[in-house]
Amino acid sequence: MPVTLHLLQSTRVGMSVNALRKQSSDEEVTALAKSLIKSWKKLLAPVTCDAVRNKCREMLTAALQTDREHTAISADCERLSAQIEEYILCAGA
Repeated sequence: MPVTLHLLQSTRVGMSVNALRKQSSDEEVTALAKSLIKSWKKLLAPVTCDAVRNKCREMLTAALQTDREHTAISADCERLSAQIEEYILCAGA
């Protein structure tokens, strides 16, 4: 069975593997889970890149605009959300 974005999203197996990675005290399990997650990210990067990144930026912008303080200080929430998303992407690589 090929690993696709739809498969990973519908089964949420990535969430389970990541939870296992975080909860395990076995270094080998942790390393294997981390390696698997990284391989999935690399495999799916070209497929998901634009759509997922745009959705992330959209959600970050909405979160930054939940109160009206951003207008009081003239914050550019779209630019800030793009910077945050870019940092998250680079930190996860």
